[in-house]
Amino acid sequence: MIKMKNWFIYFCLFFIALSFQSCSVTDDFNNPDIGDHTYQLAVPLVNTKATVGYFAENADGNVTLGVDPSGKTTLFFNGEVLRRNTSSFFPPFPGLTGIPITDTIFSYPVPFKNNPEIKKATFRNTKINFYFEHNETENVTVTLTFKNLFKNGIPFSQKVIMPYGGMSSTRLTTDKVSVDGYQMISENNSLDIYYEAVTAGGKKIKLNRAEFYFDVIVFAYMEGYIGYHISPVSGNFININLFDKWLSGTFDFENPKISIIVENSFGFPVRSKVNSMLLTTISGNQVNLESEFIENGIDFNYPSISEIGQTKKTLFSFDRTNSNIREVFNEKTKRIDYDISAEINPEKDPSIQGFLDENSFYVVSVAAELPLQGSINDVVLTDTLAFDPSFLDGVLKAGFKMNIENTFPMDLYADIYFLDENKNRIYSLFGTESLSLPSPGLNSLGLVNPGSLVKKSVELDDNAIKNIKKSKYVTIVGKINTVDHPNNEPVWIYNNNGLLFQMGALVDYQK
Repeated sequence: MIKMKNWFIYFCLFFIALSFQSCSVTDDFNNPDIGDHTYQLAVPLVNTKATVGYFAENADGNVTLGVDPSGKTTLFFNGEVLRRNTSSFFPPFPGLTGIPITDTIFSYPVPFKNNPEIKKATFRNTKINFYFEHNETENVTVTLTFKNLFKNGIPFSQKVIMPYGGMSSTRLTTDKVSVDGYQMISENNSLDIYYEAVTAGGKKIKLNRAEFYFDVIVFAYMEGYIGYHISPVSGNFININLFDKWLSGTFDFENPKISIIVENSFGFPVRSKVNSMLLTTISGNQVNLESEFIENGIDFNYPSISEIGQTKKTLFSFDRTNSNIREVFNEKTKRIDYDISAEINPEKDPSIQGFLDENSFYVVSVAAELPLQGSINDVVLTDTLAFDPSFLDGVLKAGFKMNIENTFPMDLYADIYFLDENKNRIYSLFGTESLSLPSPGLNSLGLVNPGSLVKKSVELDDNAIKNIKKSKYVTIVGKINTVDHPNNEPVWIYNNNGLLFQMGALVDYQK
């Protein structure tokens, strides 16, 4: 698969692969004998056009290419995704021990984190039960009520009879009962419990021991001041592959961006606090992204209580108007490290009433965005690959004829060298002259003019093939220069820019 990074290098590799594949022939062809078991094969090899749109469809890794309605293209380098749901802030709270009910009227503070002020909370997947003990010598009836736990307007209540068994102490553990769907209404994050214990003779007593248990506390919905929470995210990064093969020359991209994209269905304020954004260049220099929004944070959009179930989206970009991103990116950034925290209720204002439910979430994505607009000046790219020449066995010579049409807004040049085991050059495919593919230039709208074919021939004689057979590596060197815009504007690359490539071969081989 052809990757988006360094597409020109991969075009050159594409040419080499097709060229050498043409030299691998079989008896499946009806070829003329040119003497002493020597044969000649003439065959058209390639007739294709690879556009930016093609490369976009075949991008992989963390890279995507977007195309706007006018055809202008933008590279996106996607980072890690942070997802938080309700359990991130209010995880299930397990019941480990019994909770003593110390009096007939008792208030149990629900173990919320970070000092929220929850007005409403609906239980889910929670079961409770009770333990009672008394020393009376007759039956006792216990009626226990949660005075602020309601379902369909009716408070939770349980009534049990503790029959006297002739022992000095009567004990009873009730069965577990689900409180799913019950809603706690509270001003102080508590469950208010009242019990009444009455003997068979009508006497009200206080139990010697009373406890309640729960297996786990889980909430399906909460409403009120959710409290202040901070959710750190550190150690994430984005690799930028665009400059991996750069040797020399300069880039000048007009408006690179680092974008933070947030989808949020929590109904309370969340602020993205960018603790640091460190950009590393291909030379190893590290520079901090500078912006007032690094200092102040970015507020997420969030649904109101009347919008429960909706998701709000926030898109924020560090760009040339609010940061130093352009200067840093044009120094050939290869990696972006970011340390981001999400703050819940960053103002710590209890008057802000919010909500969450069991399906609430937010997702934070970070992406580097590079609109392909600007200029490229004398940029030289290179790549070296291992090379196995064994498929040339039996080939005596080969000739290639190419028609190439460049419809990029850039002049392109290429050299292909074959190297020995010490990576010394032993053969140049194009000889002393580079393969030159001039751009047809731009019209007044900044669109590439109709292209014209460049005709090129390459002959591989017996001596050339002997040199190539000694090769262990192949190096491709490409040079790129954007052409001038007639209105002195930055140049855009469009999705229909590309290369037309036609090639045929005439190969002499020996069985």
